[in-house]
Amino acid sequence: VAEYEALVRSKDRAAQFQGGPGNGWLSAEWGVFETSYLTTNLNIRPWATGHIAPFFTAGLGAYHWRVPFRVKFYDTPFFGEQHAYDPPGAGTLYAGTIQQDQVDFTKSGLTGGVNGGFGVAVRLVSNIQANAQVRAHLLFTSGRGNREEGVDDQDYLNKVRFFLVRGGLSYRF
Repeated sequence: VAEYEALVRSKDRAAQFQGGPGNGWLSAEWGVFETSYLTTNLNIRPWATGHIAPFFTAGLGAYHWRVPFRVKFYDTPFFGEQHAYDPPGAGTLYAGTIQQDQVDFTKSGLTGGVNGGFGVAVRLVSNIQANAQVRAHLLFTSGRGNREEGVDDQDYLNKVRFFLVRGGLSYRF
């Protein structure tokens, strides 16, 4: 984002020097990490018969995830380049503004991962338990993005990590 902001500022200065308005700006938009997964887990309950029963869980599975992120350009000075995020060529003249353009760095993938966690189950009555758990997920992925724009040609997010806290009531037959 800092590199694109510096580019827009330099284009603004060049446009102002050549008599243009030079009032381009940009904004970065982040979204919510989205994931859906199907995992198989092994639960270890060392003291399952007690009133308070801690447990451990570990598993692996398939994950589909998406991390939305884009940089939007507004009123960027135009010097003959194709996109607002392209630097102007040497000796080019100001020709107007590009009203709106964006670079989409959204990453998504379908990958495998592992998870592990711990929790506790508290027996409320003979067949009803309240439980809570904390689970960490680790996904192994290259996180390929939108390469058609020519600026996002690298793979990153080699590891995606997230934590999940959940609780509830369960009825044991």
